[in-house]
Amino acid sequence: MKLHFYGADRCVTGSCHCLEINGKRILVDCGLQQGRDELDNAMFAFNPGDIDILLVTHAHIDHTGRIPLMVKRGFTGRILTTRVTADLMRIMLLDSAHIQESDAEYQNRKGERAGREPVEPLYTAEDAMNVFKLVTTCEYGQTVELCEGEDKGQRCTEEIFKKVRREMPECLTVCYVMRERDVDLALSHPNVMLASDGIMSHGQGHPRAAGAFPRLIAQFVRTGKLGMYEAVNMMTAMPADRFGLASKGRLNVGADADVVVFDPEKISDCASFSEPVLPPVGIDCVLICGEIAAKDCRIVDPRLGRSVRKV
Repeated sequence: MKLHFYGADRCVTGSCHCLEINGKRILVDCGLQQGRDELDNAMFAFNPGDIDILLVTHAHIDHTGRIPLMVKRGFTGRILTTRVTADLMRIMLLDSAHIQESDAEYQNRKGERAGREPVEPLYTAEDAMNVFKLVTTCEYGQTVELCEGEDKGQRCTEEIFKKVRREMPECLTVCYVMRERDVDLALSHPNVMLASDGIMSHGQGHPRAAGAFPRLIAQFVRTGKLGMYEAVNMMTAMPADRFGLASKGRLNVGADADVVVFDPEKISDCASFSEPVLPPVGIDCVLICGEIAAKDCRIVDPRLGRSVRKV
């Protein structure tokens, strides 16, 4: 294990620390240096593309202000923080981007008269918004699994495959085989529906089994990647039409009274690889055929609901 201090070291601002463990590089905060004697904010002491996970402790700009530049320079990993911090961070980073753009514009007006080369802002509002394509929110008290175990985070070699097959033939494995931009591209296609094939075994498995649908709204609707009606259609009417279920997926007269009542500003998935069955937040009530099946994200009548199969 190694710990690197890249900011707020013998100074106050620019908090940025990196933990190397189990083959992972985990960065804690990436803030703006503030003050005349501080380091150049455009320079990183590490390659942003080499960072696997960024943990954000809180939204102050000296803890978050260089995250848009990290993403601009090639960071594509996960950004983990609480939901409230993510909401505040959006305000802070957009405001910071506006200042960066205004400062560059002012310098360029003066520089043009002096014959100097134009300067670019440290990052733009678009760069700031790109940050939230990588954000995963979690709640206080929630366990978030980063890396552990002998083979955790390692590329599956022939030797590892044979050992696991021999010693743990019934185990479930989680394979990271897609990039965030691939998921974005898939979900932007008009013919794509949302579903989950999360397999559970003894309470363990992929968190999408409990979090796929709330995650679509939290990570795609609230970030502006999808419209709300578009997302709801992907989860309801489109699958119903595909299976020929005329009474499902709509709130029409005569349709089954299957209704989900949720807060679009609060709904979010909470399931993780360590706790894959954690319920989401922000869902007030679920009705199946007019009867309450779940309330405040907790099942109150497990008898309601059944799988619908097309033969």
